[in-house]
Amino acid sequence: MPLLNEDYQAVSHSMVQETWPEGSVNVNHWEVPTYMVQMSVFLQKRTLAVLQPIAEAWYGQPLAPLEVRPTRSFRRNSVVANHVEPHEDSAVAVKVVVECRSCERWPLFVGRPDGEVDAMYAAYGDMIMCDSLCVVQGRPLPLEGAMHSEFEAHFKLQA
Repeated sequence: MPLLNEDYQAVSHSMVQETWPEGSVNVNHWEVPTYMVQMSVFLQKRTLAVLQPIAEAWYGQPLAPLEVRPTRSFRRNSVVANHVEPHEDSAVAVKVVVECRSCERWPLFVGRPDGEVDAMYAAYGDMIMCDSLCVVQGRPLPLEGAMHSEFEAHFKLQA
């Protein structure tokens, strides 16, 4: 993932505090602000091109690019509520950790179809793939490190 991490480093200086809609409880933003930066269209396309064959090999079916969400940066004590991805077309979500400052690995809890829950860990440069059509996921334990930044790339089933 060196290429994707370099892309992030090129835009990370543009990080701005995120504004959440009234009543949003996805992230505890009222206690710990989150920050975001959007990749350029060029970098989004390049990111999708790099990740698509990896996501297809993992999922076992042909996929089509859907979107790259802005890089979100979480600070100490952030939590992410358990949720199902809101984009109904997304079949696979690829989360790529692009920055982690003095970070304990922050577990992502992912529900399985059998009802069990797995704790998944990713360090700088790692990625986590999720079947985002029906899987509940979240980071309900507070971030213990200073900062954790990641972006998500989403792919849909090919028509």
